Formats: sequence, structure tokens, C-alpha cells
Amino acid sequence: MTAVGDAAVLRLPRRLRLLVLGCIGAGAAAILVTLAQVLTAPAPSPWNLPAVVAVAIVGDISLLSIRFGHSGNSETWAEAALILGVVIGGWDWFIVLAPAAVVARQLLAGRPTYKALFNGGSVATGAVVARMVYWPLSGDWSGMSTTQPIWRVAAGFVVGACAYFLWIGLLVSLAVALAQGIPASHVWRKSRRLRFVMLAGNSAAGVGAVILSETSPSTLLVLPFVFLLLYVLYNSYLSAQQERDTWRELHEATHAMNRVDHGDVIASIRLGASSLFGAEQTEVLTGVDDTLAFGLRSPALLSAAMATDGAAFIDVRRGPAPVVAELTALGLTDAMVAPMQIGGGRIGGLLIGYRGKVLFRRSRELQVFATFANHAALSLQHARLFAGMDAQRTRLSAIVDNASDGIVLLDGAGRVCSWNPAMVRMTGCEEEAAIGTSLVTALGAERDGEPLTAAWLLERLATTEHLEVAASVIARSGSRRETVLSISAVQGARESLDYVVLVARDVTAQREAEISREDFIGSVSHELRTPLTPLKGYLGVLRRPGFAPNPAQLSAIYSTMYEQAGHLERIVEDLLSVAGMQRGHFQVTLAAVDVEALVARVVEDFRTTSAREVDLAATNEDGGAICDPDRLRQVLSNLLSNADKYSPAQTPVHVALRRVGAAVEVTVRDHGPGIPDEAREVVFERFRRLGDHMTRGINGTGLGLYIARRLIEAMGGQIWVDRAADGGAVFHVTVPTGQPVSPALAAPGDRSSAYVV
Repeated sequence: MTAVGDAAVLRLPRRLRLLVLGCIGAGAAAILVTLAQVLTAPAPSPWNLPAVVAVAIVGDISLLSIRFGHSGNSETWAEAALILGVVIGGWDWFIVLAPAAVVARQLLAGRPTYKALFNGGSVATGAVVARMVYWPLSGDWSGMSTTQPIWRVAAGFVVGACAYFLWIGLLVSLAVALAQGIPASHVWRKSRRLRFVMLAGNSAAGVGAVILSETSPSTLLVLPFVFLLLYVLYNSYLSAQQERDTWRELHEATHAMNRVDHGDVIASIRLGASSLFGAEQTEVLTGVDDTLAFGLRSPALLSAAMATDGAAFIDVRRGPAPVVAELTALGLTDAMVAPMQIGGGRIGGLLIGYRGKVLFRRSRELQVFATFANHAALSLQHARLFAGMDAQRTRLSAIVDNASDGIVLLDGAGRVCSWNPAMVRMTGCEEEAAIGTSLVTALGAERDGEPLTAAWLLERLATTEHLEVAASVIARSGSRRETVLSISAVQGARESLDYVVLVARDVTAQREAEISREDFIGSVSHELRTPLTPLKGYLGVLRRPGFAPNPAQLSAIYSTMYEQAGHLERIVEDLLSVAGMQRGHFQVTLAAVDVEALVARVVEDFRTTSAREVDLAATNEDGGAICDPDRLRQVLSNLLSNADKYSPAQTPVHVALRRVGAAVEVTVRDHGPGIPDEAREVVFERFRRLGDHMTRGINGTGLGLYIARRLIEAMGGQIWVDRAADGGAVFHVTVPTGQPVSPALAAPGDRSSAYVV
């Protein structure tokens, strides 16, 4: 058994270099020690030494080769040559001459020097190990004893041959493993049955030759025929084993490629190619440029693979120039390529390469490689289809998980199979609790006061494929959500109902908005009628022919009509302001304003129109700010008007002004019912007013605070409401003292600028 390889490796890996040098050194030491002994011993027959050399040379001839990449193991007559060489020349001369003959033959055959010396050292050290095992069993040290029983000598040779086989096998397996970067156990297990068969045959042939030479020398003439028969048997066994191993490994490799991940399939293809063909590099050639396939980076190799009918060999000595250039760039010397076919189409090519010259078993390996490439194509296609399905499933899952509508999947028995996050938000029922339960348990919906059951849905879906149902969903928190359920049936292969898809749209906000709009229309109608009624009445009085008021009566009538016209104007302005805000067509013009003076004027104006006491508390600090004076006056007037509406009679309204950091803050506090914490943001929405228990008998459109917030925020300030310590509500308004920071700022100036909202 000797190492086989074409490429001379100039720089060996460190561990391999230590193994080679150690084996060469140990072999040289064994030869030198033994040579010192044979030089002092009697000279053998002149014909014995050439015979030992001839036997050693014949024993080094390769019979069968097991490939690992561009290196491998060659099976030889080594054990038979050991026995015959020792019988002819003795252990000493075999240890001296056989390694030298092996080194010389391999150097003449063009083998790299380090490999020839390594193999010679393996023979020398292996012969020493075999001698140490042979001696205790046979009772003979020289190997040429005629005094020991023939059976004892034969037993010693058999065991010595086994030790020789194991020693050289271990050294060569380590060398091949270190050279190829694979486990030594993998090299040793490869075709181990064949090697043990050859060990038994070689040992039997060698021992048989020894016995025949002692009992009937004339029968040695048939020995060449025995070795020829053994050679035929070895090849037959090798062919049968390799055929069996090939298809077994092909089955295992194709089974390993049945993966759903593209990267795992590529890794399985490479592992299978290494196991089946001893490939040192395996590449998938496709028209997709990614990290796993490099067809776009090797177009010539891809074209060569796609152009073959089954599979083809390529080497750097006879291939087309572009192909050779790409092979050389990959560091390969020999390669096989094959198209990857599915049905009548080709999805790419497969390449396996070697870094040294390789002797292929041409037709058989091409056939197996073509089959392997087609299996690889099928596995890759399955992985791509699965990846596409997985991506589609991921997209669909993302759509379902992020949908604002609740989506439920029911099976044919009405049990929940799928429950998306929107349903969790709507019902408060977690997905784990909903899956597998009934629709009533999970959804808790009511239709016309009755529970909405899966049985009712399935009954309706028996006559139609789609229906919509308005239902109320009672959440786990006890809140009620108004929904519209869109329900569709999914029919199975036999027209049976497999699934029911239920899409729940939460229309609570829309219903509340509709109610708010209806309330708004009613409020506006009422608010408009309030000033119009006295106006119409006074105009009717003025039109009466006999009506002759005195100047005081006429002045009172005109004052009332003027006041009601102002009320009507404010309502119209509020409506126009909201409409402009919705279209983004209202403007805030900023300027430097004395807020303290402006607040004082607003309070004074309010005092002239209301009998309610207003308490104004202002600091003597600088009250200058950047704001729109008209818009700020509008906001403060609205807050004072609200305080007047909601405060009990004979209670004052408190207005305070102070400087807070880079802003001026104005607060308006009343003694009314106050605003609950959960409604502090609601009151600033359009058309939103608090419940009847708080607003009964109080007029208003529900737009004032909405307008106030939009105006203050447009000026770069803030508005919010708190509960007063002694009851009532406290509204806070801040406007910046310097240039405000607002995304609506159009063009800052030295003293003023405009916000367009």
C-alpha cells in the first residue's frame, strides 16, 4: 500500500511535513542499523539479493487505486512481496534492499522525491514492525530458519504481514488525510473490505509459496498463475464493491440533498461529490449571482456544462482557452462538468474539480456524475420552490399580522385555526387561548342581541359563498366594539366546506364619528337657531306698521340684534376655520406681542359682556412672546366663554399669566364639573363634547377646543387641560418667547413670519 499523487507539493502543511520527515528519518535509521548488521554477517547467495530487489519492485506495482481528490491509496502485492522477500533474503536484507528498490522505482516513474522517500520509509519501518511481531511467534529472528516447524513459521509470516499492512495503512491514511484536509478515519474506512480481502489473498499467496518451496519446489511453477488469478479476483471484487458502493453512496447523497434550504442543498451537493468522486472542489453553476453559486463569475464553465449531452471531462491541457483560464483561476487541473436538467429544461451546470491530474474511469464516472447532477438539479429546484412558497407565506403572514382588520380562520367544524394580532387587540383574547376554541368562546360577538355562532355561519354559507354581518364584539375588558364581519367559504376538493375566512372590521370609530356628526348637525342647527330666533322676532316687530318705539327701546332692540349677529358670526367663523384647517388653508401670522397686555384686553372685553367675575393674576415679568395676536385672542376668548358656560353662578373665573423658561403660559381655571382624566385628549377632538350629564343645557358645536389646539400648535405653543385641586378645569396655553420651532414655519423673519396649516 503506497501513496499515489501527480502534483509535486513544494510547501506541505506543517503536520504533514512533520509526518513525512519523521517517516523518512525513522526508515533511514532502520536501514542504517540493519545495514551495520548485514555487513558483518555471512554473504548470501549471489542470486538472492537481486531476487529480493525484484520481489520488492513487483510488490510496489499498483493493482487497484482508491482515489481521494487527486491523491489516494494504491493496493499492491506488498504483503506477498514481504513474505517472499524475507524467505529469499532474510529480514535484514529485505529491510535494506526493499525500501531502496521502492524509492528507485518511484523516482524513475516520475514520482515526487518526498513521496518516494516517504513510501520507502514506510516500507522500512513497516518491515521492522512486522519482524518484531514475526519473531515471537516463529521463534526465528532471521526469517530463513529451517529448524522451526513450518506451521509456526507460516503463522509468524501471516501475523507479520497483518502488522505490515496495518502500519503502512496507518501512515498512508494519515498522509492522505492531512494532504486533503479530511479525517484519517474516512480514508481508512474507504474500501476497507477490499483491502482486507487483498491482505488475506496476498498473505495466503506468500505463505503458500513458502510451504510449496519446502514441500514441493516443482509446484512453484504455477505460482504466477495463482497471482494472476488473485489479480482477476481482486479486480472483480473491486468492481462489484465499487458498483455497490457507488449506488449506495449515490442514494445516500441524493437523500441528503432532500433539504428545503438552498444553502443546505449546496452543502449536501458538495459533500456528496466529495464522497462519490473524491472531488476537491464542487461548484454549482447557475445564471444567478449569489454567495452559493458562481455561474455569472464563470460563464465559460457554465456554457461548457450547458453544452454537454450528459457529462464531460475538462483539463487545463486540452480545454478551450476561456474554460482553461477559469479552471486555472480556480486552481484546478482536471474537472468534470454536467448540465443540471429537470425534464426537458436545464437550470444550470455542476462542476467537480481536482488540483492534480486524475485518472478517471471514464464512461462509468460520466454516467454516475450525470445522474448525480440531475438529482442535484431536482433538489435545487425543490429548494427554490420551497423558498418561493416560504417567501410568499412570509409575505402573507406579514400582511395578516399587520392588517388593521381582524382575520380569523375557522375549520369545517367551526373551530378557530388562525387568529391574527388585530383580533387580539380587538377582543383582548390571545392567540394561544383562541386557537382550537369555538367562535363564540374566542370572538364573543352578538348579532341582534343573540350570540353569533359558527353553526349559524355554516348554515348561511351552505347557500352562499360570502356574506356580511354587523355584530357587536364584547372584549375581555368588557368594552363593546361595533364590527362588520365579512365571511367567505373556502370549498374543498369534493365541494365540502374546508375553511371559513372571517374578516372583522372595527367600525366603532366610524359609528362614533357618525353619531358625532349627527350631534354636530343638531348642535349647529340649534346654535344657528338661537341667534336667528331673536333676530327674526325683532325684525318682525320692526316691520309692524303700528310699532313706534322710543329711542331707548330702539337702542335696546338694535343692541340685542347686534349681539345675536355677533353670536351668529362666531358660529360661522368656527365652521369656516374648521373647514380651512381640514383643507390646510388657514394662516397664522407671527409677530412680537405683549401677551400680558393682550390677556388684559381679552379679560376686559369679557367683563363687558358677562356678569361673571374674572380674577386676573399677572406677574411683572417680561410678557413678550412670538405669536399671532388675533389668533391668541380668539383662543383665550373661547376658553373664557367655556369657563363661563360650565361654571356655576356666583363663582369666579381665574386667569393667570407667568413666564416659564422660553415660553409665556396663560391659565384659565373655572369651578365647573371638571374633565375626567380619560377625556383630557377627547375634548380637543372635532365634534366631541362630554356626556349629557356634564353638558346638559349648554350650547356649543364642539369645535372651539379643536380650533384652539390647532391655532396654538401652529404658533409653536401648546395647550392642555388639568383637573383643579378644588374641582373644575384648568386650561394651560403656552406661546414661545423666541422664534418657535415648528414644521409649519414658512419663512422666519426678523419680527414676523407666517405659518400655513
